Amino acid sequence: MVWEIPQTGEVFTNYIDYLERRDFYHQKQFACEVTGRSNLSFYEAFESETQNSREVESAFPEPLRAPVLRKVQFSTIGRLEHLIAWVYEEFKADFWPREQVIAADVDTGEKHEAIVREKISFPERRRADGTIDSPAIHKYIVALLDIEPAERRENEALVDGDGLYRDRRVFSKVLLRSFLKSSLQKENWHGAPWTVRPKLAKEFNLPTEIPAHLQHEARMAEKKHAAAQKKFDEEQQQNTFPSYMQSKQQQRPLEVRPQKGQKHRFIQQDLSRYITPQYPQQMHHPHTHMHQVQYDAQGGVGQIQMIQQFAQPTRAVPAHNFHSSQFQPISGPYSTARMEMVAIPPPPPPVKFPTEDLDVPMRNGAARRPTLRFFSEDTPSGDLQEDSPNAGIKMASVGPLLEIWNTLNVLAEVFILDSFTVDDLAEAMRFSNQEIECELLSEMHCAVLKQIVDEKGDLKTSMPELDESSSDEDEEEEEEDEEEESPEPVAPRRATRSSLAKEEAQKIKERSPTPEQTQIHRAVEMLAERPWVQRLKERDFVNGGWQAILVGILYQLSLDERKKEKCDRILAVLAPMDQDATEEVAKFQYNVLEPNLRIELLQMIVVLAVDTPAVRGHLETMSQSMTDLRKKKIEEQRLRKTKIEELHKLDDNRKTIQQEMNAKNMPQSEVAKEAVDIVIPDVPADTNGKAESSEDSQDEAPRVLRRGLDRKRKREEDAAKKEKAKKAKEAAPKLSKDEMRLKKTLEEIEEKKAEIVDCEAEIDDITGELRETDCQRTRCLGRDRFCNRYVWFERNGMPFAGVPDTSTAHYGYANGRLWVQGPDAMDIDGLINRDKEDQADYQLAFGMTVHERKELEEGPTHLNNANQWGYIDDPAAVDELMAWLDERGNREKALRKELVIWKDNIVECMRKMRSHLDEAEAKKAAGDESQGGAMRVSTRTKTYVDVDKSEWQCLNWRNTLMEGALHSEGIPRKEEKKSKKKGTAEAKGKGVAVATKGGKMGTRGGK
Repeated sequence: MVWEIPQTGEVFTNYIDYLERRDFYHQKQFACEVTGRSNLSFYEAFESETQNSREVESAFPEPLRAPVLRKVQFSTIGRLEHLIAWVYEEFKADFWPREQVIAADVDTGEKHEAIVREKISFPERRRADGTIDSPAIHKYIVALLDIEPAERRENEALVDGDGLYRDRRVFSKVLLRSFLKSSLQKENWHGAPWTVRPKLAKEFNLPTEIPAHLQHEARMAEKKHAAAQKKFDEEQQQNTFPSYMQSKQQQRPLEVRPQKGQKHRFIQQDLSRYITPQYPQQMHHPHTHMHQVQYDAQGGVGQIQMIQQFAQPTRAVPAHNFHSSQFQPISGPYSTARMEMVAIPPPPPPVKFPTEDLDVPMRNGAARRPTLRFFSEDTPSGDLQEDSPNAGIKMASVGPLLEIWNTLNVLAEVFILDSFTVDDLAEAMRFSNQEIECELLSEMHCAVLKQIVDEKGDLKTSMPELDESSSDEDEEEEEEDEEEESPEPVAPRRATRSSLAKEEAQKIKERSPTPEQTQIHRAVEMLAERPWVQRLKERDFVNGGWQAILVGILYQLSLDERKKEKCDRILAVLAPMDQDATEEVAKFQYNVLEPNLRIELLQMIVVLAVDTPAVRGHLETMSQSMTDLRKKKIEEQRLRKTKIEELHKLDDNRKTIQQEMNAKNMPQSEVAKEAVDIVIPDVPADTNGKAESSEDSQDEAPRVLRRGLDRKRKREEDAAKKEKAKKAKEAAPKLSKDEMRLKKTLEEIEEKKAEIVDCEAEIDDITGELRETDCQRTRCLGRDRFCNRYVWFERNGMPFAGVPDTSTAHYGYANGRLWVQGPDAMDIDGLINRDKEDQADYQLAFGMTVHERKELEEGPTHLNNANQWGYIDDPAAVDELMAWLDERGNREKALRKELVIWKDNIVECMRKMRSHLDEAEAKKAAGDESQGGAMRVSTRTKTYVDVDKSEWQCLNWRNTLMEGALHSEGIPRKEEKKSKKKGTAEAKGKGVAVATKGGKMGTRGGK
């Protein structure tokens, strides 16, 4: 008795062996080669390959099969993915006779289905110097299918390849992958070529014998020969006579020149007359004395060739003899022969890409980097910009300004501030009016100050300590010590003229007063009544209160010698010597403080606030939230994978029912027609949660699926479809049993697909939350070849358009610019400012220095150091930047990859920013014409202008997230007693409601 496995054709005479093999085939460790589905038994994989092979054969265009298989036969491209991409690019714009395509009318834009009748190819033409004169082109004669068959011959058209394209349902990378997987095979050794399966090779008349140089034995022999040759070359290169001669020639190069006193110039054209035909044909020449040995140094020790050449005459030869074409050197004293080595230098090794960006050769006619714009009134070259929108702001202040904007927007939950645009911030820094208060300016300062000192009066950050009392005590002790010390008797000494002069000079020096340090501000007098910590504890911000607190903070920071100069420069304005030391003066003087000093001041207190426990605790909470979100995302991805596998099983069941119905020759009903062309998503590979948790890959990828209202609209549409289907079911005729089974299966498939869509939407929501929760640091997109950094601040830590439901949410953008920062000092010293030797080598290789290349390729705008910033705000300039980047360099390859991912979001923010600024300019122009002055209104006990008619857009901003009193209003007097009776938990910040970035109310201490 024998046992057989039909799928493999194996026959067993031993039942135990049969059972073991059968159990092995039932294990879930096989994969379908056509679809890539894994975790299948052998029988499931076999059935899947059989069914999908039939589908691929029916879907892939018949005219393309032979050309594609002929193209890949004996291909040595290693990975299947690379082979698929190569074939796709080769055939994407190449069409073949009998192939059905879509022809587009260039003039009208109309599209027609057509069949390629004939293909006409024109080869490329090259000039004499080898450059391409005209590239290869293909033209096609097509017949349109949407007209009567009898008229097709009359309506044939000659079109270019640009006017034709295929339907994605018949030619795509997914379909090409399935076709090649089912058609190709490969031996299990490194470097083996791809071969078409014998059955298909015979069907399409393809060669089946592998070329000799691609066979396993030939490849192995070639590798062994190359290794042996390399070893031999290394051994011989050190101890051979040609190597010795080559080193001698390098030490003392041979010069071919006439003897001293000879008038004739022995140039290369004359030298050619002394070279006779190559050995051995020249042996009959009567004047031959010696053969020159030529050494081929390419790749190490090469061959030694004998070349006939005569040396220069040792005696002067009459000049007229050199001009005679029949002249030959004579034997005897006029001619000597010598052996010399001519070493051919080895070619440089090929550059492997990607590599260091500055080592990438420049392309001929390559585009320049798009022109940068500058946010300040001056440029990196020192020139002033005409019509600068931010007059008064210097280039050195742009970096701190962006730091302030990014910190306050990313940590808006801690500071409880509405989001605001960088344009509003710059405008607020320039706003100056003694009667009108800018809420954005006041709220920013007060919100930051409240983090430095809490309501208990505890200082929450590190600052230089005021040590006045101890210094006074030290001075008193020193005075007491001086009084207690008794003068020692001076020993008598001989007085000389020089010693008397020295004593007189010392007395004059002691009598002259020591110049005291000049006082430049009155900060100490302004805070004599109450220290700034006490004022900040009481939240005394109104009527110049927060300006006086700033004076106190600056004075204490000035005790640090590193910050003294900067702080004194600001204090000299806020607390001047020629005015009273009062809060009103501090408020008045802040309004006249120049924008750059305002930015320096705000940056200093923001740095202090970032170092507080509240901010550190918030960052730790966000980090933990990111961990939870990643876990949740992994669970949703696993759930999606499970549902896709269930969907595949349902689809297999649907195919089985259809096959049974076809076998019974049942007429195709409406239910069977609906079951055709169901798109099934691929099962994602099992990564055990590794790829899903990558912080820098798909966690922060931009969202592409519909969310919120889109899903609600879809649910309504699904409900309407179900209602319509229910009515159609009642009116439909009675179905057979098989049709009922098929219909039920189709309904289950649709339900499963809806569940998969919900899973994908949930994954998309989590991805967006991950991006907005990632607030630990600002992520740079990358660097270009000259180490300029590219930063898009909306990339992480904030919504693309700012926090929703805020006063400026309708702007639709937060920053709206792609910022470019100049190279830092380390990059400049290591890559741009090279030493003389490296700079000479670079100039020899590229024909210019790094600085010259930078001037050439960056265009008219340059950034010289990390303190200089430029930006791009034009969508067209983003495309130009991506075209300028060269993927052959490491840095620019990574940068371009990031730009491809985020380009759509960057461009959308740019468009909204430009639309808002244009609208603001239009309103400003209309306001100037219709109104001479601004109308004042009273809001929250403060004076504001009629913002709709104002030229200052920053006055539109309101801190709507702060309920009750604003930060700048401090603690209202009525609520002071209530605030003192609150529990310690609330004093510590737990349970304090703040608005999250999603517009929801949460707490600082947790969820």
